[in-house]
Amino acid sequence: MKKAPEAFIEHGIFDEKGMGQVVVCRYKSDGSAEAGVFLVDVWCLGVKSAFYTRFDSPADQRDKLDRFFRGDVPQPEPGANGRKLVEEVVAYAKSIGFSPCADYKKGARVFGGIQVKDATAHYTFGKDGKPYYISGPHDDSDRIVKILTNRLGPSGFYAMVADDSFGDFMEDFMEE
Repeated sequence: MKKAPEAFIEHGIFDEKGMGQVVVCRYKSDGSAEAGVFLVDVWCLGVKSAFYTRFDSPADQRDKLDRFFRGDVPQPEPGANGRKLVEEVVAYAKSIGFSPCADYKKGARVFGGIQVKDATAHYTFGKDGKPYYISGPHDDSDRIVKILTNRLGPSGFYAMVADDSFGDFMEDFMEE
């Protein structure tokens, strides 16, 4: 018997970090599964990265989920909740000027047959009623802040942007 689709949503994604992994799994009758894996920024940028993968067995799924979530695998939720979260964060980001990453459609292949109308969760994006941009090491922060300013005005969002020396430090750190 085939399992119903499931989603795994990283702990603290809305409250603590504003960013985290969402994995949506669709199961096959042979015990394998396919999954869309998404790094989502629920406070501002939407889907930052995505990919599609397969799990050959339940053991393979457990091992990969453990790696994706760094040993803190969340409890499974209905797959419709994961699809709803990913699609709504894409819509939120688009409304403030940002498109999902180039590989979004590859990850979203898993959504076939998973109906958003079956979702039981409600999601709110941004932080304290506004987009909140936190710069990442590979972001074009000047471009992102300019888009936010043009769309929302200088007081329409929050931003925490690292200066250039932080980026240099991170690049040096990552090379070691």
